[in-house]
Amino acid sequence: MSTFTITLVHGSSEDTEAVIGFDPPLQTYFLQGFPFEMNDCTYFKIWLGTESREYPAIEGLVRALRAKGYEFHGLSEAQMEQMLEEAQRPLESRPGLRFLMRERSDEVH
Repeated sequence: MSTFTITLVHGSSEDTEAVIGFDPPLQTYFLQGFPFEMNDCTYFKIWLGTESREYPAIEGLVRALRAKGYEFHGLSEAQMEQMLEEAQRPLESRPGLRFLMRERSDEVH
């Protein structure tokens, strides 16, 4: 899974430790920002990309983020390329995921 620290902006607030990345098992881009604590658990004011194939293209994630009034910066071109390459790799060729897929297939039968 690729994860990169970015700066997430919402109005005059900034989260300089927000995270963006690609989750291979879920086949989605994701973003988390503005953490807060409640009942000894960490939650996020914004957390996109929690469902399978929710944002299979980075453009969808960026559109959803902007629709909620957020912007981000601090992602390098090399980091973006790394996420895009990971998203394009066939699921079967990812180390460790073949085993996971076989286990899920066995559960269905």
